[in-house]
Amino acid sequence: MKRHFYLTLLSSLMILTPCLESQEPVFEAREVEKQEQEEKKKAKEKEQKEEDEKAVRSRRREEEEKKKEKEFHNHFDVTFVNYDGTLLYHQVVPLGEDACYHGKMPTRPDEDGFSFLFVGWDKPLENIQCDMVFTAQYHRRVAPH
Repeated sequence: MKRHFYLTLLSSLMILTPCLESQEPVFEAREVEKQEQEEKKKAKEKEQKEEDEKAVRSRRREEEEKKKEKEFHNHFDVTFVNYDGTLLYHQVVPLGEDACYHGKMPTRPDEDGFSFLFVGWDKPLENIQCDMVFTAQYHRRVAPH
């Protein structure tokens, strides 16, 4: 009886063995195919992530350029010059702000018996809307002897 059981078991194993052997490559092929699909999916995700990051960098660069352009167009050169055109002071002023002179007190040498007293600038310093040049203005008076 035992012998018959073992023979039956052995026969069953012999019959199943070729089936199992023939299915191993199928299982391997499925695993390889699954891995390839996962790798393709990961590569596609990586590519998409890189494209997204590139787009974000591009948008940031455009925003920075717009910001710089806006700042450039909203700031103006203000120059202060003396009666003879010599540079006294320069500054950059935001749109609508007031200019403010921080240089030395402008002077003008005596000439033809007259002395000169600085009295201000040729234009108001308020509400700057464009590049401006301010020229020092003087009051002429008879020079003391």
